[in-house]
Amino acid sequence: MMTYVCKRRLFDWRFKPQFTIYVLRDKDGNFHQAVSNQNVTNPEKLCTLKLTRDMMYPHVNRMQIPVTPCLDPATGYIVEPDPSIPRMLPDSIARHMESQVDILQHLFTDGSLPFVVRYRGCRIENEYITGICFESVPYRLSDAVAQGRIGDVDVFISKLSTGLRRMHECGVVHDNMSSHSVRVTENGEPCIVDFGACKRRGQRRMGYRNGTLGYTRPCATAEFENDWYSIRILKYHLQTSLVTDPCMDTTLDELRSFIAGLDMEDHYTTNPRR
Repeated sequence: MMTYVCKRRLFDWRFKPQFTIYVLRDKDGNFHQAVSNQNVTNPEKLCTLKLTRDMMYPHVNRMQIPVTPCLDPATGYIVEPDPSIPRMLPDSIARHMESQVDILQHLFTDGSLPFVVRYRGCRIENEYITGICFESVPYRLSDAVAQGRIGDVDVFISKLSTGLRRMHECGVVHDNMSSHSVRVTENGEPCIVDFGACKRRGQRRMGYRNGTLGYTRPCATAEFENDWYSIRILKYHLQTSLVTDPCMDTTLDELRSFIAGLDMEDHYTTNPRR
């Protein structure tokens, strides 16, 4: 008996729909994937593929750099492999987590970064990396806005930009800045989270990791400009108190029109080093 878990609808970098991945779980807790180019109401009836341990988790011996183990994974929060990632290769899910760990080890070589969530290492079980550990940050951006915690929007965005510039100095593009990739501390400080789409500058984007619809700059590669594009849209939505996905109830054509109609003239005002 299969239980439905979630689905991921995939778009290319031009926002053109590609296909949908459905994730199911069997009675033993194993994840399975099913793929369809149509929206189905009973994914349990689709042909599925079981995701094995080697498909889901990277082995520490496969890493090109030393991996920092998390000494206390029970505290903070843990990001686990995403079972909805397309299997372009048999071990695409494990490779995606391996890529995240590689980026994080590089970013945090010299310690913490300003306004970026603190990376605490990896949860390692039987020589497999089963989770990435971070320091907890209490508030989602939407909740912080509703509770009046962020104060002046320009100051808030300036601090976010400081965190992004530090990532860029390390040669890393976040590539998924949105309302979901920012959390807020008890003191109202922004904190960049969600490194699943991070890449080194110039790396080719994959269709399933193009960022969040409505915030993403249509572009085939990871560039610093992608982050500033997203920050400009996030600033606009904070100023208008719209901190969910922009245009999430609209059609794709309306979404394209929304993005095309934005005044991007001061697009890089948050990035004085440009």
